[in-house]
Amino acid sequence: IDLGLFTETEVVKYMEDHINVSQVQWKACQYLGSLEPSSKRLVTLEHRELRRRLIDGGGPNAVINAMTNHLGNEFVQIEGCVVILHMARNLSFLQQLVELGAGRVLIQAMDYHKDNRVVQEQAFSTIWTLSLTDEIERTLMKLGAGKRLLLAMAKFPNYEPLQYRGCGALHCLGYSHDSKVKLMRMNCGSLIVKAMQRHRQSARLLNQACRSLGNLVFNSEENGRKLISYGAVDRILLSMEEHPTDVELHVRACGALRNFSS
Repeated sequence: IDLGLFTETEVVKYMEDHINVSQVQWKACQYLGSLEPSSKRLVTLEHRELRRRLIDGGGPNAVINAMTNHLGNEFVQIEGCVVILHMARNLSFLQQLVELGAGRVLIQAMDYHKDNRVVQEQAFSTIWTLSLTDEIERTLMKLGAGKRLLLAMAKFPNYEPLQYRGCGALHCLGYSHDSKVKLMRMNCGSLIVKAMQRHRQSARLLNQACRSLGNLVFNSEENGRKLISYGAVDRILLSMEEHPTDVELHVRACGALRNFSS
């Protein structure tokens, strides 16, 4: 069946009518995810309108149900994460999306497919997009997002796309004091520094790592001492030396260093 012949609402209805057919759920999520560019910079007003219609037409429940009912299907999980990420770009819908179970299905996907780096990577991206408020951050941490992120980063140390997205997601999950404490107890700081060492040529990863380290050390002398002992400051300075023309990286690095010195 050519899903492109249907409206977003009709695709959602098709998913609901075939809720137990994994192939339908996979292809439908894949199609819905293709309606919007992966890069936010390429999103137009037309894409935003498509997203609004998808949300209003029952898309969130359909995708969350698909991921819940077909947990063992990696393709449903990957494509479902993509659709949730796109819907999460509607900031006014973030909290409701989490209340519907978006955070729960993301953690379940990561837990069930812990050996699949693509599932982990896409879930990282979606958690990064979701974690924009203190309340959502606390909810995701209670669900185990921090633990699962760090386990995946430890399991796939050489996979740069996952390490990059992990550093970005940890930046958003590490805003509150309680979350910082929990993440540091789970060896978060050491894993970030190791990612910086292993992927020293990746400016985008170093950028996010500096943001995460800056968050972890902010208003926390104890975290600062631990991170310094891991070599965090040395890694930040080396990143600046090795990427002298990357303005954004230097801004993030300077911000992190300021927090270490305050």
